[in-house]
Amino acid sequence: MPEALLEIQDLVTSFKTTSGLQRVLDGINLSLRRGEILGLVGESGCGKSITSLSIMRLLPQPYGFIENGKILFNDKELTDLSIPEMESIRGNEISMIFQEPMTALNPVFTIGNQIEEVLDIHQDLKKRDKKEKCIEMLKLVGLPRAKDVYNEYPHQLSGGMRQRVMIAMALSCEPRLLIADEPTTALDVTVQIQILELMKSLQKDMNTSILLITHDLGVIAEMCDRVAVMYLGKIVEETTTVNIFDNPLHPYSQGLLNSRLGNIQKGEKLICIPGMVPTLSDKPQGCFFSPRCSKCIDRCKTDMPELNEVKPGHKVRCWLYVDEDY
Repeated sequence: MPEALLEIQDLVTSFKTTSGLQRVLDGINLSLRRGEILGLVGESGCGKSITSLSIMRLLPQPYGFIENGKILFNDKELTDLSIPEMESIRGNEISMIFQEPMTALNPVFTIGNQIEEVLDIHQDLKKRDKKEKCIEMLKLVGLPRAKDVYNEYPHQLSGGMRQRVMIAMALSCEPRLLIADEPTTALDVTVQIQILELMKSLQKDMNTSILLITHDLGVIAEMCDRVAVMYLGKIVEETTTVNIFDNPLHPYSQGLLNSRLGNIQKGEKLICIPGMVPTLSDKPQGCFFSPRCSKCIDRCKTDMPELNEVKPGHKVRCWLYVDEDY
C-alpha cells in the first residue's frame, strides 16, 4: 500500500461571523496516498471547498482560521509553516485548479504572462526557457494553437480552453498534489469528458496525487480510486469508489446515489433527499443528518456517532452500524 502523501488529522476550521464563531470543518480526518485520486463529495455548503482552502492556507482573512488539527504533507506540518515557507510549497508542490476559470485567470494579463509568473516564483529559468516551458505545457494539455494561446487573453478563449490553461498552470511545476475544486462545473458535457480524461492521463504520466472535489457522482465514478462523503463539515463515509456505488452504508450516501437522474425512468418522479443542508448557526443536535434521514433512530437525535471502520477499508459515521453485522 503506497504511503500517505497528505494526512489531515482532526482538522477544525472556523469562521468569525456576526452570530459568533462557526465551525465549518468539524474534526476532519482524511489521507491521500501517493499517485491516488481521492474524491470528496457532498452537497453545496458541506465544507468541501473550505477543506481545499484549509490545505492551501488560503482561508479568507481575518475571518477564517484553522482552530485545531494537523495537515501533514510529505511529512511537513503545513499549519506550522510561515507565510514564505507556505508560498514556496503553494503552486510548486501543491497546486489547485479553481472552480471558475474565468474568474481565476487575470483578465488583463496574457496566458503566457500568468503561467510564467508561477515559473518565476518557483523555478530559475531564463526568459526563452520559460516561454518554451509555457508552450510545452499548453501543448501537453491539448491546446492545438499553443503558440497563439500564449499571447492571448482569457476572454479570447472558450471555457474548455481556459480550464485547460488552468490545468497547464497548475502542473507547470510538476506538483506532487493537485487539488481540483469542481473542475468541470461550468463546462459543456462533451468538454467535461475531455477535461476529466486529460486530468486522468496527466495523473498517470506524472504520478500526481489528486484531491477531486465535486458534487457529481458521475465524475467520482469516472475518476476516483477512493471516496470521502462529507456532510455539514464532517466525513460521514469513506471507502473505495466500487464500495460507494455497490454498497453505500450511510443513509446520506444512499440518498445521493438514489437521487441520480440515471436511476429513474421517463415519467417517474425524481428521488431526492428531503430538506436542505442546515446553516452553520442551526446545526441539529446529535447526528447532523438526522432531521433528513429516513432511518433515524432516537439515539441519532442526541449523540454524534464516531467515524468507525466497519469493514476493511470502509468507514462510516452512523449509529445503525455500531455493534451490528452488515
